[in-house]
Amino acid sequence: MSDNTPSRGAPLVVLDVDYVRGAFELVLVNIGTAVANDIRVKFTRALVGAGENVITDLPIFEHLRTLRPDKEVRVFLDAAATLFGRRKTNTFGAAVTWRDPTGK
Repeated sequence: MSDNTPSRGAPLVVLDVDYVRGAFELVLVNIGTAVANDIRVKFTRALVGAGENVITDLPIFEHLRTLRPDKEVRVFLDAAATLFGRRKTNTFGAAVTWRDPTGK
């Protein structure tokens, strides 16, 4: 088993970007096999979305109490045309942390 593969009974939370019907969404999903607790996402820079809202400041990214296996949270970022029309860089990094049911 590789270091990136969840062990039996372990959560594995990832942040992805999804393109749906002309818009981008941030997707926080637990692809592991156990409940993830105290999930936090730290971004390398602020992401400005629709209405000039700072998406990365949303409380869901600061602390999500629980995320069960195979469950996800989707956050609308912006329409593709608007996002690309800003002429700013669209690259970012994110670190996702969580605790397993034992507190690790």
